[in-house]
Amino acid sequence: MDYPFQQVRTQEEYNRLLRGTPPPPPTPADKERDFQRILSEFKDVIKDYKTANGHWLYGSMLNMKQQFTIGDMQRESAPLENKPVNIAMSCGIEPTNITITHGFRSTRYIPIPQAKYTLVKRPVITQQRYNNYPLAGTAPPSRYGDTHKDNVVYSDKFDAQGKAVVTIPPCEAGYQYHLLVNTHITDEDRDALYAAYQETIDKYATWLTNTWNTQQRGAWQAYLQNGGLSLTETANAFLDGMVSQIKQLYDTIKQVWLWLSDVDKYAAKLAEFIGPEGIEKLKALPGKSAEALGDALTLLSDEILVFILIDALYCYFQLLTPQQIVNFVADAFGSLLVMVVLYLILPPGMGQMVLTGVDNISIMVPAS
Repeated sequence: MDYPFQQVRTQEEYNRLLRGTPPPPPTPADKERDFQRILSEFKDVIKDYKTANGHWLYGSMLNMKQQFTIGDMQRESAPLENKPVNIAMSCGIEPTNITITHGFRSTRYIPIPQAKYTLVKRPVITQQRYNNYPLAGTAPPSRYGDTHKDNVVYSDKFDAQGKAVVTIPPCEAGYQYHLLVNTHITDEDRDALYAAYQETIDKYATWLTNTWNTQQRGAWQAYLQNGGLSLTETANAFLDGMVSQIKQLYDTIKQVWLWLSDVDKYAAKLAEFIGPEGIEKLKALPGKSAEALGDALTLLSDEILVFILIDALYCYFQLLTPQQIVNFVADAFGSLLVMVVLYLILPPGMGQMVLTGVDNISIMVPAS
């Protein structure tokens, strides 16, 4: 993703800037090279993610997390750090076998293999103990309980698929069972995480390529033939401003996620973008879309996927002509963002309905 400043790539460009000479008018061949550059940079989006993730100011916003799924329902998340993770376990009157998976918190299951764990029995902290600890001259108990009084039940490790079957003994009065996982995230684990997004990157790269081949190449040819260069500065200012408005992009994704999580409640809103027919198709999906749209519903918990989506959106706007940006995007930016996000995350076959909505606001019509 480019950042909002002019990049000088040649000595000629540098000299021109020093002289204050405006750049020569672009040609269709220049725009073709621009598209290839944009596409090449997007395909390297994981590298951009790694760079952004290391930024001292906002990098922490992009931190991925690890997740434990306990049985069918309970989920526990923790920072992606090589630190022990403490998980409180439920017990019953009989021994219980519970299947636990350990992976990255992502829209798809990407396992973290071979992590070692220990099941311990720990005294429960009573309210009286909390009230009396200053008199006892000791530090307050950990929020996880009396960790220094742990009794080890047994130790083992997750398998190569990040899966373990943990046997929990019967409940015992005054005690609770905890699973202590010693996570160790290797470089190989992280490489597997990044590699899992290649299919998504390829999908969005194909979308950008189709947009250029079927619509935006012709739009730029028509725009350049008409000599409409006076709007370039305005359009560039819009693109630079859009980079600084990453929160708006994120909020749009969040808004779409909310609508898709309850199709019945937000049917009227969704109908503005995919029409009544699209609503009926969503409702006809298994579980009223809850299962079929599982990836969309967990999108916000997948920091890498959100980053890729935002980068794809930015690349898309770079393909638009200044005329399109000034005439259409400025007035319908919010609606266009919703349409593009819907197109990228809806099930295959439904995206065309969104593209019809895009055409309706003339955003893809070549400038005349």
